[in-house]
Amino acid sequence: SAALILPAAAASGALFTCIGAALIRNRTASLATGLLTLANTLGAMIGAMVAGFVLLPVLGMERSFWSIALAYLVAALVSPGFLPLLKRSRGLLLATVTGVLFTAFFPHGLMASTYIRGALRAFIVGSMETRVTGFREGLTETITYVDALQDGETVYTRLITNSFSMSGTTFAGRRYMEAFVFLPVAIHPQVKRALLISYGVGSTARALTETKEIERIDIVDISKDILEMASLAVPQGESAPLRDPRVVTHIEDGRFFLQTAREGYDLITSEPPPPHLGGVVNLYTRQYFDLMKRRLNRGGIVSYWLPVHSLSDDDSRAITSAFCAVFADCTLWKGMNLDWILIGTNGL
Repeated sequence: SAALILPAAAASGALFTCIGAALIRNRTASLATGLLTLANTLGAMIGAMVAGFVLLPVLGMERSFWSIALAYLVAALVSPGFLPLLKRSRGLLLATVTGVLFTAFFPHGLMASTYIRGALRAFIVGSMETRVTGFREGLTETITYVDALQDGETVYTRLITNSFSMSGTTFAGRRYMEAFVFLPVAIHPQVKRALLISYGVGSTARALTETKEIERIDIVDISKDILEMASLAVPQGESAPLRDPRVVTHIEDGRFFLQTAREGYDLITSEPPPPHLGGVVNLYTRQYFDLMKRRLNRGGIVSYWLPVHSLSDDDSRAITSAFCAVFADCTLWKGMNLDWILIGTNGL
């Protein structure tokens, strides 16, 4: 952390002071301080928005770094009085030449050739060959789709977000993810409307589309990129769940969708990422489970993922306790290994 952050932090602090010293010439101290604070605050606000909503989605991290470095260099060269000062200062000349060389010889391609491969090493199983089929740096995560190959044929596809294996189309994985739908359907008199929160690789969505009596399927995911790239996880010869005419997709946080939805559902199923990942813990609370119950029709069912492998014993007990405090008839089912399923109903 010190090697990465300390030089930039020291230079930024020195630059802030130097700008203040330059601004105070021919101005009062209070005016210079106000201008500096205004510029610094606006820069931080605009920079965060441009980086998050424009640079990362459009250019990606690597090209964004290069573009910002180039912008700094150009800003210096066109600044009034810079070129005359450059002729008188060897130090400034050396810094300028260094900046030009670093920008000209920027190591383009390292993201694809080094960093992505390094992040995927933990997910290579034995001697099985792997192939990256999709990569995108989106607004909420970095997405990688990886195929595991045997004799050149795809055995399964794995979805990796921010170097975390989020889901996969292995046989055992698909079987337990389909249970989130088939188990409730087996005991519910008639499921007409269904809601899926968190799409993943689409195994649960496929189980919903295979249930013919369902008339409408709402799918909610916070990432538009996951939904746009979903076809990469569709096994050959199978239909894409999102193309089913009964499916309506919503790019939204699951909590906000439940708070604003007007419709009632016969089945709500959800497999959000484990709660230790950023921003996800709110999807494992009593308040969130209560929101789900409010959207259930009378006799409706909720099926929810309990990722025991990613939880401490206390966390597992806390989540189960919160779920059972909302659903008095809660039950716990084993899906696959330590991927378990919580089921509760609204009076069924």
